Amino acid sequence: MKKVKNNLFILLFLLLGLLYSCKETPIVPQQSYLALAFDHRVNNKTIALDTNYYTNAAGNQYWLNEIKYFISSLHLYKNDGTKIEINQNDGIHYVDLFYENTLAWNISQNIPEGLYDSIGFVFGFNEIENQSYRFKNPPESNMAWPQLLGGGYHYMMLNGWFYQGDTLAAPLNIHLGRGQIYQGTTHDVESIIGFVDNYFSVTFPKSFLIKRAETTTLTIVMHIDNWFKEPFIYDFNYWGGHIMQNQSAMQMLKENGYNVFTIE
Repeated sequence: MKKVKNNLFILLFLLLGLLYSCKETPIVPQQSYLALAFDHRVNNKTIALDTNYYTNAAGNQYWLNEIKYFISSLHLYKNDGTKIEINQNDGIHYVDLFYENTLAWNISQNIPEGLYDSIGFVFGFNEIENQSYRFKNPPESNMAWPQLLGGGYHYMMLNGWFYQGDTLAAPLNIHLGRGQIYQGTTHDVESIIGFVDNYFSVTFPKSFLIKRAETTTLTIVMHIDNWFKEPFIYDFNYWGGHIMQNQSAMQMLKENGYNVFTIE
């Protein structure tokens, strides 16, 4: 009897082992990701904040100590025309040379594998996305645009100094955001009758492959000098160093902005 019980125990053990060995091993999906790096150049050389002097197309000497901006509505296009929208952080990324961690955007959203032929984004925010108080904490919250001037956020701050003449250094605050339309000739906030959204969209024809279980890295380059030369030469002496209430100056920067970015 004892021998029979032992045999039954062995048989049961073998049957259980056979049962578990026949179960299929679950297939774990292999994710594919995209990472963006951000580089900032003058004359195609990486900019040096606070130390290097540069000369723009108008002959103004300047140097920068802050570069910060937003991109939003990031999207990709596959070769078949399929549009992939990046939803992580609502498709928004803040870049600030003071914070090294902002110089890379590791997108954790799964990107469908395959061949892509372009990538694009909005510089700044469109009318819908540019909502006051959406960022609760710095450094993003520090980019708030004054409510009296239309609210929302700065699209960009390029801060530094430029030479007026040979020796006099003046503050340089190239701030791009929501512009104002004034009634009459004064720039009194009480005479504002409308606002202008100075964002712009850029799309780069860039062929790249998203591979399964890999991260593809692309570099977005801001060519600082192009803000001031194409298609319009931007003269600091004419426009001055502070342009938040000067829609004509912001419009010129917006038009030049289409030639500022490349992707590698």
